[in-house]
Amino acid sequence: MINDKGFKDHILKPHCEDVRDELMKILIPLMDQSKIEDNRKNIGSQAYFMLEHAFDLRASCIPSPTERFEIVHYRPGDLFNAETMRVENIHGQEVNPPDVAGGEHRIKICVHGLMLAHQVEETARGIEFLKVMGQPFLESDQEVMLKGRIVSEKACVILETQI
Repeated sequence: MINDKGFKDHILKPHCEDVRDELMKILIPLMDQSKIEDNRKNIGSQAYFMLEHAFDLRASCIPSPTERFEIVHYRPGDLFNAETMRVENIHGQEVNPPDVAGGEHRIKICVHGLMLAHQVEETARGIEFLKVMGQPFLESDQEVMLKGRIVSEKACVILETQI
């Protein structure tokens, strides 16, 4: 996408100009007014250059059409799963899950979730692909969700038996 001239000319460039103009409206009152008139054009082009590269980087991070990502954050009461979670105590130190009769541990708090990658078949291309990628990708079925590949650290949880 970043090599697509139409994308650069018709989407990226106007977006950079709009964001630059809005940024300049915010920043100009904060700058030394005696130096602004001499440097206004230079400051504007530097802001445009920075934004162009930032948006170019963002566009290069769009995932492939065959992969979608899901952020999973566990709810209180969900069962602990050692494959997708690690346990911390209330002081932020990683600990082993305590032994509980029956071996089931319930989550009290999920401190941070994890990210899963799912393989999908996507046929949309160009702008339509961007629209599809902007839609929520939700999997509520635990078995389907766990079929994804973990691409982040495991989720960090505090268990009910620790509090």
